[in-house]
Amino acid sequence: MKKNNNTRIMQKKKNSLFLAIIITLLIISLISLYWYQQIAATESDKQQTTLSDAVGQAYKSPRDQSKAKILPAYDESKKKILLTEEQKMQYNDPVKYSACVEAKKISKWTDKSFNQNTNMKLGEYKGCYDPTGDDLKVASAVYYFDFFSQPTYKAYSYKEVSISECKFLADKCKGEKTPFIIEAYCDQKGNPTYTEAKDCRVIFGNNDYVCDKGKCVLNVDIKKKPDLVVDIIYKDVYGKQCVNSYHFKICNNGDAPLEKQFAMTVKANGYESKFNYLFADFPKLKPKECVDIIKPDKLTILKFSTSVQTTNDVNVVLDTNNEIDELDEKNNDKTASVYSGNGYIYDPATYDPNKEETWCDTFCYDSDDGKNFDKIGKVLFKYNSYISTADDHCWGNNEVKTILNEAYCKKIVKYENTGKFSNPLGWKDFDCTILNTDEQQYKCEKNQCVPCIGGKCWYATNGVPSGKDDICKEIVTDNGNSEDNNKGTNEPQADPFVKGNNDICSDSTSLKDGDEPPIDKDTLPQDELKAYCAATGEEIGSSGSSGSSGSEEMSDFEKWLKDLYGDYVPEEPTYYDCSYYSTADQAYACIDGKCIGIDESQNKEACVGPKETEIDAYQKNKITYTTILGDKQEEQSDWCIDYGDKVINVFCNEKKLNTKEYSCVKDGAACVDGKCVMPDESKKKCVEKYDIGIAYETLGIIEYTTEYDQSDVRGDYCINGDQLIEYYCEGKQNKFTDPFSCNSLGKKCVDGSCQ
Repeated sequence: MKKNNNTRIMQKKKNSLFLAIIITLLIISLISLYWYQQIAATESDKQQTTLSDAVGQAYKSPRDQSKAKILPAYDESKKKILLTEEQKMQYNDPVKYSACVEAKKISKWTDKSFNQNTNMKLGEYKGCYDPTGDDLKVASAVYYFDFFSQPTYKAYSYKEVSISECKFLADKCKGEKTPFIIEAYCDQKGNPTYTEAKDCRVIFGNNDYVCDKGKCVLNVDIKKKPDLVVDIIYKDVYGKQCVNSYHFKICNNGDAPLEKQFAMTVKANGYESKFNYLFADFPKLKPKECVDIIKPDKLTILKFSTSVQTTNDVNVVLDTNNEIDELDEKNNDKTASVYSGNGYIYDPATYDPNKEETWCDTFCYDSDDGKNFDKIGKVLFKYNSYISTADDHCWGNNEVKTILNEAYCKKIVKYENTGKFSNPLGWKDFDCTILNTDEQQYKCEKNQCVPCIGGKCWYATNGVPSGKDDICKEIVTDNGNSEDNNKGTNEPQADPFVKGNNDICSDSTSLKDGDEPPIDKDTLPQDELKAYCAATGEEIGSSGSSGSSGSEEMSDFEKWLKDLYGDYVPEEPTYYDCSYYSTADQAYACIDGKCIGIDESQNKEACVGPKETEIDAYQKNKITYTTILGDKQEEQSDWCIDYGDKVINVFCNEKKLNTKEYSCVKDGAACVDGKCVMPDESKKKCVEKYDIGIAYETLGIIEYTTEYDQSDVRGDYCINGDQLIEYYCEGKQNKFTDPFSCNSLGKKCVDGSCQ
C-alpha cells in the first residue's frame, strides 16, 4: 500500500513538473512573440525611414525635413550578387588564390590535445607552400594554413577549411635599395619563416646588385616609376557655391614624378563620369605628393542622378586607359560610401539651416557636363527665382556651320553688398575646326561638333584636301578687296554711296548693301570652286569657257552650279544708317539704293522722349523716332539683357536715338519688362496643376510668380530617355527635383513623365 502511495506521489510530481515545463514554454513563447513583433515593427520603421530618404529633392531647402517622397520601384537587375570570401579572393587576387589552393593540398589536421574534464579535443590545421623556392631574383611569398580549432558540434571531426583562411609571408628587403634580402621559406617542419639577411652582391658575385621590393636586381635595371593611388574618397560631398559634388584625394606613391596626363573614371548610382587629369588644372605630382580632385562640373551629384540626403557607394578608378607606366598597376581603384548632403548651400562655413540668407537661391545643371563640344547639352538653371533653360546651338555665316555656341554652368558668386547670387549661365563660342587633323575635319551640326563624312568638310575650311591643291588653277581676285578670298571678281567692295545690283533702301534712313550672286567661274567663291575641282578633276582658269554659251545644253560645270545655287542665299549684307553721315551743313538719306545728300527742307528727322539726364532705370522709358524723310516713325522702349542682370535704356540725343546700359543686379534688383525691380516677397506665388507634389508617372506643370513680379509656366520634362525633371511647389517657392531615373521604375522618360 505504501509502495502504491509512493508511486502515486511520484506520478503527481512528474505531472506537476511536466505541467510546469509546458507553462514555462508557453510563457517563453508569448514573450518571444511580443519581442518579435516589437523588433519587426522597429525594423519596418527603419526600413521605411531608409527607403523614404532614398529620393531627395535637388533644390530642397534644409527646413523641408518632413516632405513625403516617392520611392523608386525595386529593380531586380540591380540586385547585388553576394560572393563568398573565397570567390572574392579568386576574382581579386588570382595569384594568391592559386598558391593557396596548392598550400591546401599539402595541409592537414593534427590532434594537439584532449581535455578529459570537458571532453573537448583541440586540433591544428597546418601546411606551407613555397611557389618559387629559393629564387632570390623573384619577389614572392610562402602561403600557409596555421590555426587551431575544436571539432564541429555533434561530430568528432574538424571543419572544412576555406581557401580564404590562407595566410602568406612575403620576401622583403632589409632596406629598400640596400644589398640585403630576407627570403621567406618553408622550414623542414612545414612552418613559414624568414632566412637571415643575405647579401645579393655576394650571392651573385656583382657589387651592382641591390634588393628592390623583395628581390635581388641590378641597380641599373631599376626603373623609377610613379604609382597613382586613391588615398581618400571624402565621406561628405564638396558642398560649396550651390553645387554638391564628389571629391577625393590622389597620391603618387612611386619614386618618380608624374610626367603624363591620364584619364580617370568615377562611378556612383549606376552612372559614371570620365575626365582627364590635366596639368592645366592639377600639378605634376612629385613622389609622395598628393592633391585633392575637385571638379564640380564633372562630379556634381546630379550627373550621377544622386539625390540629397542619401548615401551612395562611390568608385574611383585612376589611369582608366592604362596610359601611365606605374610601379603597381593594381592599386588604382577604390570605393567608399559618401553622403550627398542636406541641400545646396553657398558656403558651409556660414551655413545656418534657420537663416534663409545662407541657402542657395540659384541653381545650375548642365546635361553634357560643362564645355563638352561633341555632345548635345541643355542647361537648366534658376536665377532671380526664375527657372530657365538654354541649349547648345550652331551658328556661322557659311552654308556649313563651324561655330558651336556652348551653354554651361559658371561658378556662382555671392555679392556681399546685396546678398544676391550671380547668373550661373555661361556661353562659350567654340570653333569646331580646331579639332581638325590632316585626316579628319569637323563641323557643327545638330548642336554639336561632328566629324565630316569622308573626312573633309567642303566650304567650311576654304580649302581642299592635302595633295589636291594643284588640281585647280588659283583664280586671282584683284578688285580692291583681296583680303576676302570668298568674293568673286564681279563683286565690288560695299560702298554706301554707290548703288550695287542688290542694294536697297529699307526706309529713308536704312541702306541694305547686298552681295552679288555667283553667275560664272569668275564670281564663284574660291572655296566652293576648289571643292568642285577636287571632286571632278577639272582644271578651271580665270577665263574658262564653261560658262553659258547660249546653247540649250548646259555644261557639267553649269549643272553643278545650278544644283548648288538654285536657291542661292547671299552672304549677310552690310547695313548702313545714312543719317549718321549727316553733318551740320549736309544731311544724307537713303534714296534708290544709296546714300544721297538732301536739302534741309527735306529733313524731317526727329526724336521725342527722355534725354540721357532724364532716364530712370526703375521706370520703363520710351522714345519715338522719325526717319530723315519723315516716311517712317517707330517707337522703342527699354529692354532687359543678360537674363535680367541689366537694362538697356533708350533716350534722345538731339535728333538721334541712343542707348545706355545699367546694371540692376548691383542694387540687388532684377530687370523685368524693361525696368529694374526690387524684390518683394509678397508677390511670390506658386500653383501646381495635373499632379500635386512629386508624381514621376504623371505630367504636371507649375504656374509661379517671383518676388520680382515675373510670371512663368514650367512643365515636367525629360533630359533624356531616362532622367526626368519634376517641378513642384513648396509653399510659394517654385522647386524642381534632381534628375530622377525612370529606369528605377522599370520605365522610360517620355513627354515629361515616366511611362
